[in-house]
Amino acid sequence: MVIFTLGNVATVKPISDLTLFLEYSYGHEEKVTASLRDGTWQGIAAIASYDWTERFNTALRAEWFNDRDGARMGGDFFGTHANVTVGEMTLTGAYKFTKMFLGRAEVRQDWSDRNFFQKRATGADKNQTTLAMQLIYTY
Repeated sequence: MVIFTLGNVATVKPISDLTLFLEYSYGHEEKVTASLRDGTWQGIAAIASYDWTERFNTALRAEWFNDRDGARMGGDFFGTHANVTVGEMTLTGAYKFTKMFLGRAEVRQDWSDRNFFQKRATGADKNQTTLAMQLIYTY
């Protein structure tokens, strides 16, 4: 089994409070699919993060991923299509209560070109929305 992956990340800080990230990933694996075919996948991610104050930050992230041969995602929810493309966009707000205590809230929208996301026990949909909150304590 031979696996080849390539990833490139660029970080740009055009002004002191703004950070931009851009990433491209490509992968190829021999005889990885159920029919022992080779698999190829690729993805792009971009993040813009802005520090409004020393304590408050927002970030916008967008990602796109194509699994042409089903090597990484195995097809859609029903396992019938190998060529699945998914993407997401996330808006995050973060607040540092103290030097070691951080709170985050985010809203994320995922989408796919096929019914990929589980909906109830037996169904699937092409998109989903997620709301999340985190409290993080570092020591």
